Amino acid sequence: MYGQEIATGLVFGEKPSVGIEPTNLPDRSRYKNHGTHTDITMVQLPNGLWVRDCDGSTGRVTIADSDSLDLLSALSIIWWLYLDPADPVMDGNLAYLFSKGASFAYSAYWDDRVTDRLSVRHLIGTATVPAGELTISTAGWYLIGVTWDKSSDAGLIRNYKNGIYQASTATEVNDISVNAFPFLIAALYKVDAPFFQTPSSIKFALFRIKHYAISAGEMKTIFESERHWFGV
Repeated sequence: MYGQEIATGLVFGEKPSVGIEPTNLPDRSRYKNHGTHTDITMVQLPNGLWVRDCDGSTGRVTIADSDSLDLLSALSIIWWLYLDPADPVMDGNLAYLFSKGASFAYSAYWDDRVTDRLSVRHLIGTATVPAGELTISTAGWYLIGVTWDKSSDAGLIRNYKNGIYQASTATEVNDISVNAFPFLIAALYKVDAPFFQTPSSIKFALFRIKHYAISAGEMKTIFESERHWFGV
């Protein structure tokens, strides 16, 4: 994966052996569509892996629009995310995790409007995963994934937590509309500028976007091969 040619998809991350603090979010796929840091603090885990800490105020990663981000009929988005449902700043609020355009082509946010239960809610096209289908109740690192194929399982949006499929009900059977907006991590794109809905911090690592829906077995393999880096 890292540093190797990939047939399709974007891979954003660092090798655990990297010893120099990164200054951007490098795309390890053949597209080389690197992300730009704004007010990102780099934190190195004990095993050497760098993770990015977004301050929830202005901290974000911006990835310029390109054909590689036009995920029209299928996708997989997988990343390691540190979440804390007991964060007092988040109680009763929402915060965007990532977004592609103001039209919500594909986006995600965390929903902490239920006490001590944080829901990760994915938006694909016009469909939104209901609150409670992908929940976090304990602070820690999680492998969060979403897959979707409009032609498979009636367009079911599949949520994964630590390699395990979570019950899903949301569906999207239409193509996603193409837009020319950038892809943002830790922010929502609003017309011509990022919009930060709630001041809170997220940490993340190894962000992947693929142009197809990976299988449940592949998701489990990713989790099992990487969990030791995050102490899971």
